[in-house]
Amino acid sequence: MKRYRKKVMLLGDGAVGKTSLVRRYVYNTFSDHYIATIGAKTCTKDVDYEEHGIALNMVIWDIIGQQGFERTQMVNMRGTNAVLMVCDLTRAETADSIEKYWIPLIEEAVGKTPPMIFLGNKSDLLPAVDETHVRSVLFSLAKKI
Repeated sequence: MKRYRKKVMLLGDGAVGKTSLVRRYVYNTFSDHYIATIGAKTCTKDVDYEEHGIALNMVIWDIIGQQGFERTQMVNMRGTNAVLMVCDLTRAETADSIEKYWIPLIEEAVGKTPPMIFLGNKSDLLPAVDETHVRSVLFSLAKKI
């Protein structure tokens, strides 16, 4: 089996649910208590695709989501192979900041645009806002990348 180790970065504004997503995916747990990520947290997830002869070891990085910490964020972004861009569907500004803040930052840190998946989180809390704006921003970004 061919083995790969890849760095996957979770990016998005503070309180969009990045830590909750990684906890659910890696540890199958959930907590609705919010604790802001300070600096960076990493964890690993192994996934085997036996039918393709591939074993994937993902090192998942969950970094501080507050804007204004560009130096710290960029240091942690170096060597990123893929990005999960996360926004909060109940706060449209978190989708807007993906284009204005997060994509330019990751491109500068990595030197190119890594493969990205755009995630709209907290759909269970809708209809707190008109989600059509957020969805249109995400679709527009996906077409550009």
